[in-house]
Amino acid sequence: METITTQDLYECTYYLNNNCEIVAVEGVKLSGQVTCQFVISGKNLAELQAAYFQGNALINLFHFRRKYTQLMSYVSEAKKKAKKESQPSTASGIEGGVL
Repeated sequence: METITTQDLYECTYYLNNNCEIVAVEGVKLSGQVTCQFVISGKNLAELQAAYFQGNALINLFHFRRKYTQLMSYVSEAKKKAKKESQPSTASGIEGGVL
């Protein structure tokens, strides 16, 4: 199986609609903000990627919207996790240090 990494939500959704799978979703700090990086695996990824970047990607819009919505929930979870991990913990173990 081939794998690629992308931060492009539309590109990722296109691959998902072509029977590829998400291997990993990671929240990454970039210029003070958290963005998501996706690792995708599947067959014929090089061909799918070429079609996408050449503007020849065809997709059923209804299926695209469903996969995009699913992908956005992964993005939300990855960003929450990345933000939580980047916050300094307090000595007392209580967030914010307030009882």
